[in-house]
Amino acid sequence: MRLFSLPLELSALLALALALAVGQRRASTRGRRTFVLMCLAITAIAVGELLTVRGVVSEHVGDRIKYAGVLTLAPLWLGFAAQIAGLELARRVPWFPALLLTPGAFVYPLMWSSAYGGLFMTTVEGGDDVYGPLWVVVTVYGQALCVGGSAILVSAALRIRDRRRALRTLVVALVPLLALTGSAFHTTGHLNVPYDPTPVMLGAALLLMRDSLLGSGLLDPVPFPQRELLRQLPLGLILTDRGGAVSLINGAAARTFGMAPADALGRDVESLLASRRPAALADQALSRRGRAAGRLLTFESS
Repeated sequence: MRLFSLPLELSALLALALALAVGQRRASTRGRRTFVLMCLAITAIAVGELLTVRGVVSEHVGDRIKYAGVLTLAPLWLGFAAQIAGLELARRVPWFPALLLTPGAFVYPLMWSSAYGGLFMTTVEGGDDVYGPLWVVVTVYGQALCVGGSAILVSAALRIRDRRRALRTLVVALVPLLALTGSAFHTTGHLNVPYDPTPVMLGAALLLMRDSLLGSGLLDPVPFPQRELLRQLPLGLILTDRGGAVSLINGAAARTFGMAPADALGRDVESLLASRRPAALADQALSRRGRAAGRLLTFESS
C-alpha cells in the first residue's frame, strides 16, 4: 500500500511546492493567482485520495476532501487558460473564474448533508459509489469547462510563431484532457488501478504549465533581488526562456512597446519585436551548463 500511495504523496508535495514558488512571483505575472489556486485544488484531490488509500479516514470523508478540489479545478483551469491566452474577458474581468466556481460552491455543502447528500453522491465503503442527478450536472459542467480551457490554449498555440513553444503549449492543453479521460475510465471501472490516477496526472500537468506557460523551470535562473534590480534599470531589458517566451520585462522595455509588463509576459519575443524593433538592440544568448537557457535583450528605451 505504501508503494501505491507514493505517487499521490509526490503529487501533493509537488503541487504545494509549485504553489509556493509561483505565489512569490510578482503580482503582475499573468495567471499567477489562478495557478496557485489550481495547485491547492490538486493538493486537496491528492490528499483526499491519499488519506483514503492509507486508511487514515473513511472513504466517505476522503471523497469529500477530494471533491473540494474536484469541484473547483475545472473553473480554475478555464480561467487560467483565458488569462494565459490574454483574452479580453480575462483582462477586463480578472476575477471572472470566481463566477465559474458558483455552482460548485452551492453543491459542495450538500455533500456533507445526510438529508440531501444523495442528490450528489452516496459513498459505498469498499464498493461502487452511487451518483445522483447533481453529480451528473456538475460533471458535465466541469467537463465542458475543461474542454473549453484546453480549446483556448490550443487556439493560442496556433498563433505562436516559435514552433517549440507552440508544441509545449499544445501539450499543456492536452494533458488535462488525458487526466479527464483517466478519471472517467476509473469511475466506470474500465481502468483497474488501486486509486483514481487523476491527481498524479494533474501533478504532471502542473509541472508542464509552470515550465511552459509561466516561464523558466522549477527554479528561476535569476535570484529575486537581482530580478528586482533589473526591473528598475533605465535601459529596456527583456529576458526570455529557452523557448523564446518573455519571462521578465522591465518597465522601460514595456513602455517602449506601449503595454503593461503583465501583457508581455509569456509572449513570443519575436512577435513582440515585430511590432516595434527598438534602436541599438543588443541580443545575447544565455546558457546554463552548456545548454541554451534563453536570451537577454537590452536597448535604449524611448
